[in-house]
Amino acid sequence: DNPIRTFFDNFQRETPMITRYVMLSQAIAYGLSIFFDLRLGLGNVPVFTVYKFEIYRLVSSLFVCTGFFSLVIAYFSFLPTGKRLEYSMGSTEFGCFILTIGMMTNVLYICLAFLLDGLQGGQSWAVNPSYGLWNILFGVIAMECTKGKLFDLNTHKLQ
Repeated sequence: DNPIRTFFDNFQRETPMITRYVMLSQAIAYGLSIFFDLRLGLGNVPVFTVYKFEIYRLVSSLFVCTGFFSLVIAYFSFLPTGKRLEYSMGSTEFGCFILTIGMMTNVLYICLAFLLDGLQGGQSWAVNPSYGLWNILFGVIAMECTKGKLFDLNTHKLQ
């Protein structure tokens, strides 16, 4: 038996769809980042997103992974949390949930970058990219922590 094939078959069988596709996109992005610089091509660079109207960067930046350790840590931190939330919410709602959190994080990053540029009088912040699964992960962890306090996962409403 091939251990890599066995691992992938177990991963595919035990992981719900959205969580599985997010992790697979991270692995593919890491493989591509060896040959291409995905940070500037797909990352959320505020100057490109706003001035060149490259709105796709709000979503594409969420699936960029350029470091091996980032991929490994994302696997061990996002996978169990993503499984739990996707099983409790359903795949469609979980997919919309992580896209909403990721896009809101990117919009807040753009606002903060332009605010800091305005305060400093330059464009040093607006040219730095924001990318990776961490934009989604920290929001998902925060929502899971507030599960019983602010957000009811059964009714999907704020209390």
